[in-house]
Amino acid sequence: MMRQFSVFIFGILSILLAALPHYHNALLFDRTAILGGQFWRLWTGHWIHFSPSHLLWNVVALSFTGAWLEARQPGLLLRYTAVAAPAISVGLLVLEPHLITYGGLSGLGTGMVALLGITLCRSRGFDRTIGVSTLVLLTAKLLHDLIPGTALLSRFDLPAVQASTTAHLLGTLLAVIGNLAGPKPFFAGRISEDQFDKSRNLRSRHQL
Repeated sequence: MMRQFSVFIFGILSILLAALPHYHNALLFDRTAILGGQFWRLWTGHWIHFSPSHLLWNVVALSFTGAWLEARQPGLLLRYTAVAAPAISVGLLVLEPHLITYGGLSGLGTGMVALLGITLCRSRGFDRTIGVSTLVLLTAKLLHDLIPGTALLSRFDLPAVQASTTAHLLGTLLAVIGNLAGPKPFFAGRISEDQFDKSRNLRSRHQL
């Protein structure tokens, strides 16, 4: 059920909004409008895209990553999205004072790839190898993003529209902080009964 939700929230919803351009101005991240009290844009702006390739790459990547995350940790995608969407937007307001408008799921998507990599690194065997590889590739992508005007996948119709490296870095930072800070990761789900039983049995064996 949650995997279907991930496909809906990042796939169908993005495509639906792309087909309704008359609503874009009311949903787009707009600095002036947000500072004027239209706070819903902190969330909705991420679902507005500026070109077909911008939409395509985000929808494909996030639907796949979201479904994989939900298969591993149900509920993780929803928790991260609810917190990270407005946090990225607030970060852009503070760190990018000359940024007037922003749209697209790539900031959230970059963070989700980081979440997936961290989640897989906590596993064993080949899954851990995939997790480490994912984080290495993500780091290479973020370093590439630091080069101005070099969007790796998306192409924009207007030269003035550029990928936001700050959004990508914020999404990744939120994923790392949420999962690594403190004794219990903020975004981590509850321990399953099976995991709890294994942990309890392991402690019992050590005590004998």
